[in-house]
Amino acid sequence: MSEAIRVLVVDDEEVLREMFQDQLEAHGFAVTTAADGQEGLDLLRARGFDVVVLDLRMPRLDGLGLLRKMREEEMEAEAIILTANAELDTAIEAMKLGAFDYLVKPCRLHEMEVVIRKAFDRRQMAQENRALRRMVAQRDPAATLIAQSPAMRKVLADVEKVAGTESPVLIQGESGTGKELIARTIHSYPTQAEAWRRLGEAFLRSRLTPRLRTVLRGYFRLRR
Repeated sequence: MSEAIRVLVVDDEEVLREMFQDQLEAHGFAVTTAADGQEGLDLLRARGFDVVVLDLRMPRLDGLGLLRKMREEEMEAEAIILTANAELDTAIEAMKLGAFDYLVKPCRLHEMEVVIRKAFDRRQMAQENRALRRMVAQRDPAATLIAQSPAMRKVLADVEKVAGTESPVLIQGESGTGKELIARTIHSYPTQAEAWRRLGEAFLRSRLTPRLRTVLRGYFRLRR
């Protein structure tokens, strides 16, 4: 069973905080609340969260201020803005700062749940993309990348199918989605011929006499 999505709700209205917490927890989310932006920032520094739902207007530290702090400190949690109709310009500014999306209050629980799950999927994709970059940078074909998001699992399944073959591969996708990384990952796999060569040499090391090993190892090298 997968772990619950960790959500931090930051809003200075106590009634709204409690309502969001009760309703989201009833749908399987792990919810923590904060009464203002500064309390939310302290919680983010102390604990890990997947998604932050934050109001724009709050005492001590408002939503935009909290979002700026999150980006300055390179926090990985995705942010969803709660805004009133009169604050749409500010919500758009928040999007420019990296917020995933915004919701206009009063919003329905189903709408919030859908946006939270989408934000969580993007966070998973970003994490897996970074892991893929590290793996390719190490140039280690034996490294294992564990994908959790359905989209990335499908991509890696396709990589497994085509890696090691001699067939041309066309990789399509939007800018910044990791096309070059996928291409380099495919090229890092040994070809089928290389895999058979390695298997053959492993067999020689484990089964044959030293003299035959020397003769047949030379044969494999000539065939490369």
